[in-house]
Amino acid sequence: MSKGEMDTIHKISKYILYALLAISIVIFGLFFFGGTIKPTSDSVEPVNTNSLMFWTYSLLALSVLVILLSIASQSFIRFQSSPRLAIKSLIGLFLLILLFFISWLLSSEEILALQSYDGNENVPFWLRLTDMLLYTIYFLMGATILLIIGFGIAKKFK
Repeated sequence: MSKGEMDTIHKISKYILYALLAISIVIFGLFFFGGTIKPTSDSVEPVNTNSLMFWTYSLLALSVLVILLSIASQSFIRFQSSPRLAIKSLIGLFLLILLFFISWLLSSEEILALQSYDGNENVPFWLRLTDMLLYTIYFLMGATILLIIGFGIAKKFK
């Protein structure tokens, strides 16, 4: 890519970031200052909870989509120049999928005894998925901390 193309991409991504930030600020403002629904129990729910949840899920989906497209395009570009390098770059993705699979096997299907919960998400699939994601987060956080410490120690000896 030429410098002009990179500058254009940088400007476009900057404006997109500002637009997403502005929308997020508006939605958070509506959530925190938009009032509450008349409580039917002990809890109080903000009026715009659904808007906030929809926006959060939308940002998550957009992030996952951008990451997957980025991985696919980078792998395609690398595969054209060096197939060995392309396969090497996909090892991390395969390890993450393996971590998800192992976390799924370790997760529990035990139904939780929750007071005053009438929802339909307290079923084995959702409990197992939640456990899988929590185990994955714990492992990745631990690995990140160990890598930070390890690289810090390695840097001292160089």
